[in-house]
Amino acid sequence: MLRRCLMTGTALAFGFVLAISVCADVYELQRQPLDPFKPETSMGIHTMGQFPRAMLQPEESLSAEPKYQSEFPVYVVVTFGSGVDNKYTIVFDESRGTGTGYDTLYADRNNNGNLTDDPKIPMRLRQQDRLSGMIMWENFGHVEVLVKHGDKEVPYSFFVEFYRYSSQRMERTSPFAQNVSMRLQPGDFYTGTVSFNGSKLRIAVIDYNGNGLFNEYFKPRSDLMSPDGRIYAVGDQVAIDINGDGVFNEVYPCARYIQVNGKWYVLNISDDGGKVEVQTPQLDMGTIKVASAGCESLAVVSDNGVMNLSGKGQEFRVPVGTYQLYAYMSGEKSS
Repeated sequence: MLRRCLMTGTALAFGFVLAISVCADVYELQRQPLDPFKPETSMGIHTMGQFPRAMLQPEESLSAEPKYQSEFPVYVVVTFGSGVDNKYTIVFDESRGTGTGYDTLYADRNNNGNLTDDPKIPMRLRQQDRLSGMIMWENFGHVEVLVKHGDKEVPYSFFVEFYRYSSQRMERTSPFAQNVSMRLQPGDFYTGTVSFNGSKLRIAVIDYNGNGLFNEYFKPRSDLMSPDGRIYAVGDQVAIDINGDGVFNEVYPCARYIQVNGKWYVLNISDDGGKVEVQTPQLDMGTIKVASAGCESLAVVSDNGVMNLSGKGQEFRVPVGTYQLYAYMSGEKSS
C-alpha cells in the first residue's frame, strides 16, 4: 500500500473552487478467476456482460482463418480494453460438420487478425431447453485474450453462452445469423484488502458489463429500456465484504463517490482493475429530502454515476451536486 496526500480543487455547485486536503491510499489488487456457472464460487458477485450480434461473415478484416468444418461459421466482434484497436473477432465452428452443433471456438487472443496462431477452444457444456426442447445452449470458457490499456497489455478472460434454435437450419439469407444469440460474461475480477477509516475490508473490482474495463461509471442508457419504460444503468461495480464472512455482501455501482459505513470516499480505479486509490476527501455536503416516510434507501444519478444512499427517515446526506432520482426502496417494494 502506498499512502500520499495531495491538494486538489473541487468545483462546488455555488460556482467557486475550494482547495481541500485529500489523503489517498493506493492499493495493488490481485486478479482472481470468476466462474459465472459455479455460483458457489462467485462469493456474491454477479455480472451482466456483453450481448454481441452473431454474423455469418467477419465484420473486421482477418489476415488468416482456420479451415472451418461448418458451412456456416458464426462470427462475432467484441470490444475489450481502451487500446486504439479494441475490437476482437471470435468465431464458432461445428467440428463434426454442418448441423451437428457449434462446439469449437476460435478467439483472436493477440488481436493480430490471424486466427490460425491461436488455440481452438472446445465446448465446455451443452444443454437443451427442458420446457420447449427447441433451444440448444452451449457454453465456452475460460477464454483468454490479451487486452491493451495504453502501453500496458494484460490477460483478460471470459465465458460465452451460445444459444441457437435447434429446429431451424442456418441459411445465408442475410449477413446475420438469425437463429443464434449469445452472451459474453467476464471470467475474472480484481480483489484486495483496503482500509476505510481504519477498517480493513476486502473489496472486489468487477467488470460488470464485460468489456475489459473496470472503472466505468454506472450511468443510465436510453437504449436499454424495460417494457414498462424503466431505463437501466450500465457500468462497472465495486463490492465489499463488510462483515468478513467471505461474501461480497455490499455492492456499489462504480461512481466517483461511494458511502461505506456512513463515510464518503473517492475511488480511482485503474482501467485494467489492478490498482485502486482510496481518497478521504473533505466534501461539502447537502441533504436530499423525500416525501415518503417509508423510504429505506435511495439511488441517485449525476455525471459522477449512480450512487446508492443510506440515511435515516426522510433525509439523505450527499456531496453537493445536481442529482436525478434513479431508484428507491420502500418498506414494500423498489421503484
